[in-house]
Amino acid sequence: MSDKVVFIKDFTFSYHEETPVLKGIDLDLEAGDRMALLGPNGAGKSTLLLALSGFLKGQGRMEIMDRPVERRALRELRRKIGFLFQDPDDQLFLPRVIDNVAFGPLNLGLDQHEARERSSAALRFVGLDGFEEKLAHHLSQGQKRLVALASVISMQPRLFLLDEPSAFLDPRGRTTLSRLIGRIDGSFIVASHDLGFVSAICTKAALLDDGRVVACGPVDDILGDTVLLQKVGLLAEEEI
Repeated sequence: MSDKVVFIKDFTFSYHEETPVLKGIDLDLEAGDRMALLGPNGAGKSTLLLALSGFLKGQGRMEIMDRPVERRALRELRRKIGFLFQDPDDQLFLPRVIDNVAFGPLNLGLDQHEARERSSAALRFVGLDGFEEKLAHHLSQGQKRLVALASVISMQPRLFLLDEPSAFLDPRGRTTLSRLIGRIDGSFIVASHDLGFVSAICTKAALLDDGRVVACGPVDDILGDTVLLQKVGLLAEEEI
C-alpha cells in the first residue's frame, strides 16, 4: 500500500459530451498533506472534487487510498471521504442540528447512541456545544457552516474535500474556520479562490486554469508567483 491518499493521472471529464471541463489532470496527495486547489471560477475545481467523491465519472485514472474511484468501490470509499459543500444549506437538509450531524454516522451503521455521542463531540469541537436541538434554518450563515463541518467530522473521514469553505463568511468566521481546520487530523483538498484563507491552512497548492493543472508545489511558492496568479485571474494587476 502506498502513502498516496489521492492519485490522478490523465483525468478528463465533460458534461454531456461538451467541451471538457477537466483536461488531462495529473495530481497526487500524500497522507497528511493539505492541498489548496486554486483557480478562477470555471477552472474545474468543484468538478474535480465531485469526481473524487464518485459523483461524476470521467476518463483516465483516479484512485483514493489505492482504490479506483468506480461504482463498485464507492460505498467503501465514501466511508473514508468527507465532503463539505460550498453552500451549507445543501448539506443541512434535516430540521434539527443533531439530526444533520448524526445523519452520516447513522448511514455508516452506528446505532443511535453511538451516532449521538459522536455528533455531540463534533459539535463541541466546532464550538457549538448545546446546539443539538436547535433548528438548522434558524442559524446564522457562520453557524450553518460550522454545523456542516461538524457533520463531516462526525464521520471521521481520512480525506476531507472542502469546496469553497470560506464562502459567505465574514473575517471572524473565516478565522474561526481556519483555526478549526488546522486542528483536524487527516488529508485535505481545499478548493478555493480565497488566497488568504488557504495560505493559513494548506501546505501545498495546485493551480487550475481552463481545466488543466498549470502549476503545483508548496503553497508559499504558488502564492508567491504573483505574475502567474495575475495571468489566471486570481490577482488584479494593482495587487501585484
